[in-house]
Amino acid sequence: MAETQVNNVEGPEWMNKEFFGKILRKSEKDGSIQIQSLNFQRSGREGEHFGSIMYRVSVNFTRLDFLAEEQTLIVKIFPGGLQKDMLESIGGLFETEIQMYNNVIPAFEKLLKITGDNTVIGGKCIYSSLTPEKVLVFEDLTKLNYKPITNWGGNWMIAEKAAEKLAKWHAVSFKMLSEGHSGLHKFSEHLYSGEVFKMIPLYKDGFQDFLEMMKSHSEFAEYVQNFTRIVARQPLLKTQKLFKSGFNELPANIYVLNHGDFHIKNVMFLENDMGEIEDLKLVDFQLCVIGPAVIDLIYMLYMFLDDKDRLERRENMIKFYFNTFLKTLKSLNFTGKLPKMVDLKKDFLLFKEYELMIAVTMLPLITKLQGSTFVEPSQLGTNEFRKYLYKNPQYLEYMKKAMPQFLKMGLLD
Repeated sequence: MAETQVNNVEGPEWMNKEFFGKILRKSEKDGSIQIQSLNFQRSGREGEHFGSIMYRVSVNFTRLDFLAEEQTLIVKIFPGGLQKDMLESIGGLFETEIQMYNNVIPAFEKLLKITGDNTVIGGKCIYSSLTPEKVLVFEDLTKLNYKPITNWGGNWMIAEKAAEKLAKWHAVSFKMLSEGHSGLHKFSEHLYSGEVFKMIPLYKDGFQDFLEMMKSHSEFAEYVQNFTRIVARQPLLKTQKLFKSGFNELPANIYVLNHGDFHIKNVMFLENDMGEIEDLKLVDFQLCVIGPAVIDLIYMLYMFLDDKDRLERRENMIKFYFNTFLKTLKSLNFTGKLPKMVDLKKDFLLFKEYELMIAVTMLPLITKLQGSTFVEPSQLGTNEFRKYLYKNPQYLEYMKKAMPQFLKMGLLD
């Protein structure tokens, strides 16, 4: 859920009293419910949600006692226009999310509960359908006092809570995959595994744009030769190979079901009276994909941590994640060979092109968004705007400090 709301809009014609009446009568187990009125809000600006259009809908209804009640629902539908055409070329986004909410997440939570861990991964989906419309309907977490993240700036407390929940999710899926459960193998497609990915200018031109920026700043001179070699090795193709690496098709060490879009705006958090993070729930499961655990972990390091924490506390976060991962595997009575930290570190290096891609294509954009500036999707297609992103003083300052670390970690080899 994004924080932006556009009030008093109209929903699609099919999203009417009959539609919501059917949903509430089933979810409330009360056949007497009659819908009296509907009020729609658009959640976020047009194009802000990559794979969907989101509505918050206030549903006013009565039961047999004729007393008025109200329930707020979050409705996620498939977009139209050019966005629809691109998403259909990727395929399976709503199918993936429906499978996750209806089957996978409940199975994960059930396995955790057997160990005494009552972790709840996400919110409640009360309705889903692929025909005649692709749609999911959720409980409104804000009514349960969960809050959306209001900006792209990093937050260590939220990141730590998110890493804990991610590690438990990864551990359950690692156990299931290791024990031969084939039900997760269907999650094999991702934006980065398809041909559309290589045609998106942000990614397609990002490495070359970054190299040109390096050549114009003397502080990066010592890294230009290394990065020139990296660009020549077609890093996007190597990244794509990572996302095409189904279970055990690449020599990675830790295979899991990844969230696939694990950024700070895909969580909602609950604070206690002391202002501490009491709980956190994940949202948006459209890009879940089987692959090395570093898919989510690398993305988290760039999408949850601010520049300072990423530079100074990166290893702390990785260790916290991995310790929680191992602890959860042990509590699940996993009988196979337990992964070691060295296995995870090998995977970081094996897929170093992916981390570089995030650092030189996504991070400039995220840094720009930290200023609460909305970027129109059409802007990302312009060469001028993308080059402008690399002139951001905050991003340049971070990369000046990060490049020596990249060199030490072997990312520039």
